[in-house]
Amino acid sequence: MNIEQFQQLLLQKQQEIEQALRRTLPVKVGRIAKDHFQTGFRQGGFQDNGTQAWQRKKRPDKYGPLMSSRQNLYGSIYYHPDDYRVTVGTSVPYAEIHNEGGDIVVTPRMKRFFWAKYRETNGGSWKRNAKNEEAEFWKTLALK
Repeated sequence: MNIEQFQQLLLQKQQEIEQALRRTLPVKVGRIAKDHFQTGFRQGGFQDNGTQAWQRKKRPDKYGPLMSSRQNLYGSIYYHPDDYRVTVGTSVPYAEIHNEGGDIVVTPRMKRFFWAKYRETNGGSWKRNAKNEEAEFWKTLALK
C-alpha cells in the first residue's frame, strides 16, 4: 500500500464516520432512548443506577404508576433524528408535571367531578349534608 492508497482509504473511512454521525447514530441512539424510557414505565421506576421505584399510587388498581389502560403517556414518547443529533420527547401536555412536579390549579368543574365520583363511590346523595361533608373532607386534608 502506497501513500496515495492510504490517503484514499483514510478519506473513505472519514466519509463513513461522517455518515454514521450524521444519519445512522441519531436513529440508533433515539431508539435506545425511547426503549429506555418505556422500560422505566413498565418497571415502574427510574433505570439509571438500578431501578429506583416511583412513589406508589394512592388509589389501588391493576396498573402501576403513570400507567393506564390507554397508555397515553407511555405511547406518546417519540424520537426525531436529525443531522448529528436526536430529539426525544412526548406530545402530551401533562408529562412535565409528572416528571418535574408542580402546582395544579383546581377549577370548580374539577371539584364538581370529584364530588360526584366521591358520592357515587360512598353511597352519598347530592341532597344530604353535601356542604358539611365537603367542609369536613377539606379539614381532614389540611390536618395531614
